[in-house]
Amino acid sequence: MYTSSIELNIESVNRQEYFELIAAADELTLTELVDHIQEHIISNEKGWLLENFVQVFQKISTYEAMRKLQDYCAELICNDPSVVFTSDFGSLEEPALLALLQRDDLVMDEIDIWEW
Repeated sequence: MYTSSIELNIESVNRQEYFELIAAADELTLTELVDHIQEHIISNEKGWLLENFVQVFQKISTYEAMRKLQDYCAELICNDPSVVFTSDFGSLEEPALLALLQRDDLVMDEIDIWEW
């Protein structure tokens, strides 16, 4: 077994490929790479993450390896629910939507949710 290291320039990865790369790294049990990519997205791609929040949340909500991104997105949602409700909210699939609405730490009145 070869257990050396490789150099990966994450800056050269297309943003849409982040999740494919995480899935491949997880399948190969490259946990450090999985963590590194998630940390890169959280630290360096906040604008992209917010612009594509619903699509990102949809992809990560059922993927256990993306726990750091799930926690980060949950924190964003709880602190500012409008992140979700002002984006393409209607395209959320039922499991992700229910997980979101059932959160006890969501700082939003139920009446405001119904208005969306």
